[in-house]
Amino acid sequence: ITALCWLNGTVMFVLAAFEIGIVLQGRQHISMSSQQVAIMFAECSLVMLGINALLFFTTLLEKTAARKLIAIGTILATVGLVILAFHRSDSWVYLGISLTSAGTGLVLPVISYLAAGTSRERLGAAMGGLAAAAGLGQTLGSGMGGWLFGALAQYSFGWFSLPLLIVLILVLARPRW
Repeated sequence: ITALCWLNGTVMFVLAAFEIGIVLQGRQHISMSSQQVAIMFAECSLVMLGINALLFFTTLLEKTAARKLIAIGTILATVGLVILAFHRSDSWVYLGISLTSAGTGLVLPVISYLAAGTSRERLGAAMGGLAAAAGLGQTLGSGMGGWLFGALAQYSFGWFSLPLLIVLILVLARPRW
């Protein structure tokens, strides 16, 4: 459970910073309206919902190793963040948002699914631990995201891909974790 809590906190850290980045990027680009920023959030939600539907209305979670799904999700999110860091047009922004949303939208339900598989005696502690890790990750990600996007603007998306790369390396190098 400890590894799942760390993973959950890290992904939520990145997700919170990513969301702050969308808002701040929208405010920093003169060509982006509030409506476009809202559309970006809607896109994020719809992509995550689609990924959740894929996971829970198919047998993907039962037939695919969780480690593999987490690795794929972190790769998608990392690529999305790198695209956002170096985009030159609005269409690239939407692609980066879609990939980042798909990646985090894949990893987070897998973590919850794994935690839900713990014994009945430990289930409450597992879910409470995930919630606490998510809250801490969101708090730190929002604070760090606000500061970093104020200092480095869009390049901050690239910096927030680093925690996901560390997760990917650990997932691949330490499968038992």
